Amino acid sequence: MSERALILVIAFILLMPMIWLSCRWIWTLVCEEAGVTKQEVRLYRIKINREMNPNRKVYPWMLSHSENPKKLKRLIRLYNACVIPNLLLLCLACANLFSPNVIFYGILDRAVMVMAISPLILSFLGVIHRKIKS
Repeated sequence: MSERALILVIAFILLMPMIWLSCRWIWTLVCEEAGVTKQEVRLYRIKINREMNPNRKVYPWMLSHSENPKKLKRLIRLYNACVIPNLLLLCLACANLFSPNVIFYGILDRAVMVMAISPLILSFLGVIHRKIKS
């Protein structure tokens, strides 16, 4: 296990909550567009949590409550595009931790820099959105 690979894993783990917090305004938009509250989504997930893959049921449920499903789909894609890359890069960093590959270091080094800037950009866009909305 190399020290550099461990630092990359820790960096991506630390970035996860930052990215999640900076994307909360997008999730609020998703819930507003679906016509449900965040609490209703949480309660519905708890209700179906015993089933396998509950997210597959939450998505159609939100679409059925939405007045504009196309816009909701776009917002969900935007939310996923903001959250999923860091999760995938964390998996790649963990894989690199146990079988170091020099090729991945360049990718992961650049990705850490981009992912470190993305919460700032998303937070800035959230502030702009709130100002436009009010």
